[in-house]
Amino acid sequence: MCGIFGSFGFIDTDLLKKALRLMVNRGPDSEGTFVDKDVMLGVRRLSIIDLKSGNQPIYNEDKSLVTVYNGEIFNYKELRAELEKAGHKFYTESDTETIVHCYEEYGVDFVKKLNGMFSIALYDSRSKKLFLYRDRYGEKPLYYYYSKGCFIFSSEIRPILAYEEIHPELNIKELPYYLNYRYFKNPDTFIRQIKKIVPGTFIQVSKEGIKEKRYYTFKKENKTLELSNLLDSSVNLRMRSDVPVGLFLSGGLDSTTILHYMRQDKEKIKTFTIGFEGHEETNELKNARSVSELYGTDHNEITISCNDAIKSLGKVIMHMEEPIADPTAVSSYFLSKAASKKVKVVLAGEGADEIFGGYNYYGNMQSYRRLKPLKPFFGLLKYVPQKAIDTLFNYPGGIGVEGRERLLELSKKSDFEVYNDFITLWKDYNIVLKEKLHFNYTPIKKDIYDEVFYRDITGWLPDYILTRVDKMTMASSIECRSPFLDYRLVDSYGGKDIGKNILRKVMSTKLPADVIKRRKFPFFTPLQKWFDEGMKEYYQSVFDESEIIRKLFDKKCLEILIDKHNSSPLISSRKLWSLMVLEKSISSLDVSY
Repeated sequence: MCGIFGSFGFIDTDLLKKALRLMVNRGPDSEGTFVDKDVMLGVRRLSIIDLKSGNQPIYNEDKSLVTVYNGEIFNYKELRAELEKAGHKFYTESDTETIVHCYEEYGVDFVKKLNGMFSIALYDSRSKKLFLYRDRYGEKPLYYYYSKGCFIFSSEIRPILAYEEIHPELNIKELPYYLNYRYFKNPDTFIRQIKKIVPGTFIQVSKEGIKEKRYYTFKKENKTLELSNLLDSSVNLRMRSDVPVGLFLSGGLDSTTILHYMRQDKEKIKTFTIGFEGHEETNELKNARSVSELYGTDHNEITISCNDAIKSLGKVIMHMEEPIADPTAVSSYFLSKAASKKVKVVLAGEGADEIFGGYNYYGNMQSYRRLKPLKPFFGLLKYVPQKAIDTLFNYPGGIGVEGRERLLELSKKSDFEVYNDFITLWKDYNIVLKEKLHFNYTPIKKDIYDEVFYRDITGWLPDYILTRVDKMTMASSIECRSPFLDYRLVDSYGGKDIGKNILRKVMSTKLPADVIKRRKFPFFTPLQKWFDEGMKEYYQSVFDESEIIRKLFDKKCLEILIDKHNSSPLISSRKLWSLMVLEKSISSLDVSY
């Protein structure tokens, strides 16, 4: 795991030095640079594999190719054997060196050979072209700026903004998407001048300009490989490391499955779980503790309070950079900070809910389809007790009055609109925005379940879940690996299941019955409870002091949103969090509007 930075079309070594200083947290172990006539490459390294000789940049035999990269190539040993057989000479034991030799052997599409998580910068001095690759599902971030022949790329946004010619402006036309879904979808960011490389694509940069090409597109495979073997292979590839590997353990199906397949002979596996002070209904501590005892792990528990969260928000949002309204970023920050004292690498269950249809809204959509013939009678929901409706959605806090209103409107809506109502925050974002903005989203697939899966795997997963994981682990200089995102597993099982039935069936003979039967419980931050423990005052102070919020949003509507929190706690708390995160992100990077 590392942080990379570079440019094409101009040289500014002072900028290179400053940019790398800004990413020390991503790579505290070493720094490396490459400077040519029109190209700069830089890297901050977190040493995981080949600690002694694996420092970057890495070259091919005649140094006509040079690369810096962020991530891990998990099948590097198999690739190395294949490349050595073809005559390539290696001078390190690192996974990085397979990149330059694979490019030599297989050309620009070599990336299809890689099983890993990565953002790669590779410069070919013979063709005078720079290539930038991002992994299939967006586990590793890669941002860029391009204007008038000047191209800059980086693992983070802040180093790009060190280039003084950029005056960051809010990407106002994409703001409605953020208000609906809590993130900015690739290739856009919240800064108008900065883009993200789309997962599964690469960009070629030359004096003629930039060209983008997709090397990977998810397609449902007819042939399904045996899941247990895939899981075993994926986990053990991700155990390859020259430093200790731990596990983020919730005690649920996903993380317990990973623990089952982990191999660590020399010492106990270190596991880490977080809980919330005074809120047992949202804690995973008990479940994780029981699984830890069963497997004999070296278990570590962390507990945080609302006050801890408020004090950390400045650092959390600074490291996140993008406004991603995921309150679990706070939990991830503290969990990673604790884990970094004992390990340099952790495995986690990210991706399982997207691949196996584990989110509650998949089940809600399934229930909706079964009840669809009863649409004319949906109005009777107004007679169902609010508590029963809240329980239906399986959250510690109720959907409340606003949620009930959405349910009552289902009889008037299409399947796609129903799905939107299950996952979006704002019924009408123009109520609070001073400037009327148009939200445009066109469904891609014909079948609603295909559409849900497609949006999850191309947007929600890379731009929300995986960005949060990367930024919060990197804030504490540790690497997180996600076994469920092995492309062989995704291609075989992605979009084929709802409720993780396939995974439960395969693991039913391997895991305890209580883990298999345990209902899906979200990694949930008690925002609703924190509202009365200090978060309400924090929101008010942020909104009162913010020039951007006052320019963009109607103050009276914000006050109503705070006042009505208790009538729709789940939805209101997420709306308030989204606005707070937007404001803090804008001010953190000095973005203008």
